[in-house]
Amino acid sequence: MIDIKENVAEAHRSLIDKPLFATSAERFLILDELKSHNKDMPQPARFAWALSELLRRVSVPLEPYDLIAGRCVDRELSEEEERLFASFIKHPDYPNKMLFLGSGHCTYSWESVIELGLPGLRDRAMSSLSHVETEEQRVFLRSMIEIYDAIAQYMLRYAGAARTVGMEELALALTRGAQEKPQDFRA
Repeated sequence: MIDIKENVAEAHRSLIDKPLFATSAERFLILDELKSHNKDMPQPARFAWALSELLRRVSVPLEPYDLIAGRCVDRELSEEEERLFASFIKHPDYPNKMLFLGSGHCTYSWESVIELGLPGLRDRAMSSLSHVETEEQRVFLRSMIEIYDAIAQYMLRYAGAARTVGMEELALALTRGAQEKPQDFRA
């Protein structure tokens, strides 16, 4: 049974007590490894590749009171990691300048996400491939398909982690989200 009060209490502690310089060290370290790879790829394809690699490598931590998956464990960087981070953000291949651009975690069409789910979005992109006219459009659609697949695999990794710790309800919601049209906000 998920303890909602503990979930809320932890969220509150994370906002109030989190060290000022805590960050997602794991994600930064993975992106630092990836930053100079596949520079010859068009930006959408390179973004899809990097996101796929990040989601394949990043850990899938859970706490017994988690209501949703996607926890990011933040911590302060060591002195060596601070130096690496300073070099990372000044590097000519810094992902925020060359790879990720400025949109962040934005979804502009929530209606499509709810109506179609990941599999439906993937299917729509697949069917659109035969109708586009330019290589740029094909690259974009193939990149979107890769991103949908990467997100689905990430969700299934989290589902496996949830099953391992006995969180069957969360595991089922994650599996449904990866493989089916959503029934509600959670699954």
